[in-house]
Amino acid sequence: EQSPVEQSSAKPTSSSSRRSPALVTRRGGLIALLLGLCLVPLLLGSFRSPNDTKQRFEQTIEENSGSLGHLGEDASLDEVLGALPERRIMGAFLPRDTSLHWAFAAVAGFVFLGLALRAFPRGSTTFEELIVAAVFTGTFGIFLLLTLQVLAAVVTAFSGFSTSSLAILVYVVNFVGYCYQLALDPAAGAFDSTMGYIFSVGLCEELCKALPIVWLVRKAERPLGWRDL
Repeated sequence: EQSPVEQSSAKPTSSSSRRSPALVTRRGGLIALLLGLCLVPLLLGSFRSPNDTKQRFEQTIEENSGSLGHLGEDASLDEVLGALPERRIMGAFLPRDTSLHWAFAAVAGFVFLGLALRAFPRGSTTFEELIVAAVFTGTFGIFLLLTLQVLAAVVTAFSGFSTSSLAILVYVVNFVGYCYQLALDPAAGAFDSTMGYIFSVGLCEELCKALPIVWLVRKAERPLGWRDL
């Protein structure tokens, strides 16, 4: 006959704890699907008509010529937009001098952070560590992106690197600069623009995001799965 201690230890765990891993996996899959659906507006935006900001600006000026009559020909853009009835052109969601876009960015950031915390088990990672990783990848990623763009602009002004030991690095920087120009070209097609963003903006950003992961893998005392990262 088992002792009370042995009987207590032999009791099965509660149903909630037994189903916890499955529930976590299922919940994470649903939230990951939700995150994927958030990309649908971006996909739809890729098939929109070309940028018509100039046409909408000109049409707004024509329809509000009475409100702009007191402005001189040398009026700045801020003065023109400030004199409009709603301080914005046709089709714009917010006026030029608003600060509401910061609130939109903050809400979007907290929503995606909350979804990420719910989708992936946190393990021993603290909220402060997540914030530090986000700030690092964001600021350092932008710094690397701007640095490569400046280097690309400088390198393209020189030639004769074909026999140099730095030739490969120079060609890579040139390629990044070309892709960046391609991403900004309004006449570029969908494929060219996508490749431009991937190899100019995306490549730099993802390399910086990988640095904390490399640091985590190197200091880990056990093999890590993809959810641990």
